[in-house]
Amino acid sequence: MATPQHVLIIGGGLGGPALAVALARRNIRSSIYELRSEPGDIGGALMLAPNALRVLDQLIGVYEPVRSSGYVLQRVTAYASDGMKLGEVGLGEEKDNGYPAVRIRRPALHKVLLEECAKHGVTIQYGKKLERIEETDDGVAAFFADGTSATGAHSPSHLVLTAGDILVGADGIHSKVREHVLGPAAPTATYSGLCGIGGTLPLSQIRTPPGYHFPAFIYTSAGMLMAMPVDPEGQIIGWASQETVPDKGRQGWAEYQRSGEAARAAKKTYQGVTHEPIRSIMDGIVDDHVNLWAPYELPDLPTWHTERVCLMGDAAHAIPPYGGQGSAQAFEDAGYLARLLESQDAVAKGYDKVFAKFEKVRKDRFQHVRDITAASGSTRRGSGPGLAWTFRKWATKGYFWFKGGVLRDTRITGYDVQAEDISVEA
Repeated sequence: MATPQHVLIIGGGLGGPALAVALARRNIRSSIYELRSEPGDIGGALMLAPNALRVLDQLIGVYEPVRSSGYVLQRVTAYASDGMKLGEVGLGEEKDNGYPAVRIRRPALHKVLLEECAKHGVTIQYGKKLERIEETDDGVAAFFADGTSATGAHSPSHLVLTAGDILVGADGIHSKVREHVLGPAAPTATYSGLCGIGGTLPLSQIRTPPGYHFPAFIYTSAGMLMAMPVDPEGQIIGWASQETVPDKGRQGWAEYQRSGEAARAAKKTYQGVTHEPIRSIMDGIVDDHVNLWAPYELPDLPTWHTERVCLMGDAAHAIPPYGGQGSAQAFEDAGYLARLLESQDAVAKGYDKVFAKFEKVRKDRFQHVRDITAASGSTRRGSGPGLAWTFRKWATKGYFWFKGGVLRDTRITGYDVQAEDISVEA
């Protein structure tokens, strides 16, 4: 069996284009099929930890445009709501990791990946709703309901066939490809219970105490508010908080954001905080100009693949994006899968064996990351007012002091997917 001549990629978010570019750099052709009708220009900011940048640099080749499109940082200062400095968090110290961290708007990152796809001749077709997948001994076919006939007449039942050697499902948490891989046993994603709400403000509109620095994690009795620059010059501050909100469903979340209810929920959470910069951030929020993300989670899947179809990214595993690991895990998936598919020795054993190796290595890594980041997520929840908050504030201050004033953890950020073995057993 030879290296694949054509890889079908379902999903044109971040992971799909990243995989396509990684494959193109290894002379493997791919095509991307995206459900949405056009590239999205909405979405908040995300953190790219050093392990994500390592893959984007060494295996995907977009480090420089990504770095120049976002805010480069090495440490984040942790404050209590009253302005007391608690310590620092080393998210991207180059001396430890070889790379910094970058806070970047999702549309800007997506634009970089799509431009790189265009440079490599990767085709992306939009408005492609996957109906079903068929596998044979010779390849795999994807059927899309695109609503057009060969003559251009409207025909909702018409199916367009696309064939390839293998298919990769990078179609996110609500994956259609996952239904093919697991059949009736395919689990549905469950809402994590915490909804992220955020937006941006010019730095000039935010008041800060003397000596106050961004980026910042601001701990309060109501929870943690994150405030970080998202532009290269550091003049636009992206803020984000988490709210305990019941699941509203995919359409309900859109209305929750559009109606301004999400913004009002964030304001209500911090209405009792009079200290800066929280007060000016909350006062500057425009109700219908916030971003919303409702993290969903998956249980451990029994398998990620069939003979010629494999899942990656949120389609295979999903965690809340703590520590900059949401997108990082998809990029690591893309880099490692591209390495495997480039290997003649690996592919000679069969695509199912390649996918089994991919699943084993990446599942072990993901579970390790999930275990570590779970602790990070718990620190974002509120303690409640009064003595509970006083205790938590000073306990947090004491923990930073115990760690020398700076929290670091290279177990995640120091990871290099190129160090992983790509040998495949027959």
